[in-house]
Amino acid sequence: LFNDISGPMVRTGLQIVYAYHIPLKQNQLSFGISLVPYQFNIIRSQLKNYEPDDAVISSIKPKYIIDGNFGAQFTTPLLIAGLSVTNLFQSNINFGGSSKIGYKIIRHYCINGAYKIEVNRQVLIEPSTLIKFTEEGTFQMDITGRAFYKEDYWGGLSYRTGAGAGAVVIMGGLRVRQYYFGYAFDYTLSPIMKHTFGTHEFMFFMRFGENARRYRWLNRY
Repeated sequence: LFNDISGPMVRTGLQIVYAYHIPLKQNQLSFGISLVPYQFNIIRSQLKNYEPDDAVISSIKPKYIIDGNFGAQFTTPLLIAGLSVTNLFQSNINFGGSSKIGYKIIRHYCINGAYKIEVNRQVLIEPSTLIKFTEEGTFQMDITGRAFYKEDYWGGLSYRTGAGAGAVVIMGGLRVRQYYFGYAFDYTLSPIMKHTFGTHEFMFFMRFGENARRYRWLNRY
């Protein structure tokens, strides 16, 4: 379930996800697909130069949309490579009768890859990259390096490219039995840095179950 507010635009809905894993000896091929029905709406009070008697703005009503995502990933004990596509249906959102004020949701593509380098029995280094682009030509890439100690502690540094400037991310985390904790600090190098000192992200998740057959893909990787 999600309620995403970005300026005057609000998306409220849910995402239903299904994943299928194919074991290939010591490797694994995974597929995922999701259906995303949601409501799209505009908060009139957040619009600049909004006039209450504007006929077009007053005619705006919530729009109901169904979108989808797809992804595939190949995993080995040392290598990960994947591709995903979001906003598959590229829905058009139009407002206001014949004026057709609105926009089109653009399809996004992501390519990810990572390789694990075993320094010794306790230390592992993992360089990785995430490439993101759209059909309109927008491009962004994350280059990341992480180090793991005994698979229970990790830390890393990432650089993200951007239009005119990028961002630097410092991250770390630890595992306590089946509990995982993580933190990342994102410091932008773009002109927006004059108005913000960066963003903080906290992560927590917990693994359930001990069935080796059901969770063989988690135990392996």
